[in-house]
Amino acid sequence: GVHIFVLDTGLRATHAEFDGRVGGGFNALEGGAPTSDANGHGTHLAAAAAGQTLGIAPGATVHAVKVLDDQGQGNLSTLVVGLDWVAGTG
Repeated sequence: GVHIFVLDTGLRATHAEFDGRVGGGFNALEGGAPTSDANGHGTHLAAAAAGQTLGIAPGATVHAVKVLDDQGQGNLSTLVVGLDWVAGTG
């Protein structure tokens, strides 16, 4: 199946648009911490990519890679850590 890795503010895994299609994720800001999305932007992007209603790939498994904080701020080094995790996972 298709796997989509969303590098953003995290993901609200309980959102109805994903209906059990959330795979393991990674928090590059705080290794081992949850990948939950207090901002909403990561969840929005994930729904555009894989939401049941209007997503481009509605059957895909979504993986949250939290590289931005709850205000949507981040830095290049955290992004690289997230990309490295994706490369090692895929």
